[in-house]
Amino acid sequence: MKIEYFGKDYTFSEQLKKMSDKKCRKLKKYFDGDAVAKFTVTLASNSYKTELVVTFGSNTLRAEAESENPYKNLDVVIPRIETQMGKKKSVWVGKKKGKHNEYPKIEAADREDKEEVVEDFEPPKPEF
Repeated sequence: MKIEYFGKDYTFSEQLKKMSDKKCRKLKKYFDGDAVAKFTVTLASNSYKTELVVTFGSNTLRAEAESENPYKNLDVVIPRIETQMGKKKSVWVGKKKGKHNEYPKIEAADREDKEEVVEDFEPPKPEF
């Protein structure tokens, strides 16, 4: 997971980068190596607005928070992304309905008429 930092009227401190890296470790379990997390912190009249956009594949998750401290915003933004990811995961799992049909293989020893048994029988596939 790649992490990018942007500041609008704000310069990221090394401490804030370390904290955001530490908090993003929670998100790494959901994403493969191709995910990109973009932190944007904007300073506007005594309040900090933190926006986190995570892009993976063709999907994008976005969360934002605003408070007087950018460190508090990290504690709000990361769980919001985790919640969104949980919802996406349940949608992905729900799309997989049932499983592929499996037919037991009939052994020749199980049948009385051993000559008529076909070893590699595959049933015809339904046409839709």
